[in-house]
Amino acid sequence: MNFDVVQYMSSMGDKAQLAATQMAKAETAVKNAALNVIADELDSARDQLKAENSLDLKAGKNAIRILAPAKLYAPGDHSIINYIRLDRIKACQGYLIT
Repeated sequence: MNFDVVQYMSSMGDKAQLAATQMAKAETAVKNAALNVIADELDSARDQLKAENSLDLKAGKNAIRILAPAKLYAPGDHSIINYIRLDRIKACQGYLIT
């Protein structure tokens, strides 16, 4: 079984565009509720997210050693998931627009 990354990413992009369009039309209370659910889900999955991100970074570092002498990420890169970022997302729940 082959995994088609291009097809997968294209599908995810289409879904994201649809969600963005729907959220743009939604009332503020609906947007806030959605943001609260997202923050709660990220918070409850923090250990799994960090573990999966660590695996991705290791795989990327191994690929870079083989393919090019470039850095996988720069300091402050937003692709790195850590507890500080997850805590900041969770903390923002109190500052939603009403």
